[in-house]
Amino acid sequence: MAGHISTAEQELVQKKSSKSRYFVWTEDHDVLMLREAVTSEPYNFKPKSTERGKVWESIAACLNSLKTPEFWVTARAERDRYALLISRHKLKQREEEKASGIDVPELTELDALLEEIREREKSAEEKSDALRNDRKAKDEKEKAKAEEIRQAALQTTAIRKSDDSGEKPKKAKLRRSTSDAIGFLAEKSEKERELKKEELAIRKKESLI
Repeated sequence: MAGHISTAEQELVQKKSSKSRYFVWTEDHDVLMLREAVTSEPYNFKPKSTERGKVWESIAACLNSLKTPEFWVTARAERDRYALLISRHKLKQREEEKASGIDVPELTELDALLEEIREREKSAEEKSDALRNDRKAKDEKEKAKAEEIRQAALQTTAIRKSDDSGEKPKKAKLRRSTSDAIGFLAEKSEKERELKKEELAIRKKESLI
């Protein structure tokens, strides 16, 4: 019957719910989870990003499919456990650095994985910072170039305006100079004609005498 859940299925659901509620992390669980983290490298993605969330979901699905040891965890539970282990490891290293003359305990696989992850996290952060600085430098360079182009455009516009304002009076002056020259030549021609007339008149008088 559609939607009907058998008694066996109900018991299985209750069993899973109970285990999920009372799941206890052991060192074996921690080691397996960290192995998956080293393989999947969630720290290569931005914190709280969709990409990092998907990586943790993938790790959770992988771990929950294991039979031994059994996992009943969510992506959020993994992240919380991961952050706790990293925090504990940092504290442990600080205490070991302060202690002098004390034998350092043998390195376990859990410790080795945590050290490896911390090194990779540091490398990922440095790479992210380098990329961010490169983008910032590129943005600043492009901004400076854009400002340079803008200033050049403004300068070109200013020169054009200056040329326009300078050419108009020159053309007017040129037109005025041409007009003056034509008037002068006309006046000169008129005077020359009058002089010739006077000379002719004088010659006629002289010829009659």
